[in-house]
Amino acid sequence: MLDLVDRVGKVIFGIVGIIMAGRAGRRLRAMAYVVAKFGIGSLWYPIYLLIIFYVTCILFVLVVFGAIGRWAGFSIIAFVRYIKEELLLVLGTPPPNPPCRG
Repeated sequence: MLDLVDRVGKVIFGIVGIIMAGRAGRRLRAMAYVVAKFGIGSLWYPIYLLIIFYVTCILFVLVVFGAIGRWAGFSIIAFVRYIKEELLLVLGTPPPNPPCRG
């Protein structure tokens, strides 16, 4: 029984190690530390910042690019619909890790 529990534990810790070694590993550990030290309410400010960032980007595209598109004779909404798969790919891909300087 102890051998079985030890093997299962090694498999689970191996899977957790693989997950934590991924790109999001450092970000997840940093968030876990912040939540453990300061509470779940401390995540409000980064979430608020992301919401403001995306709202600003959407307004910029609709207002500025919309005005340019109207001046050039096409609809920015139709253009965004046309490239929506590429936009979702860009939004869903995390940025690359910076090179280590050691």
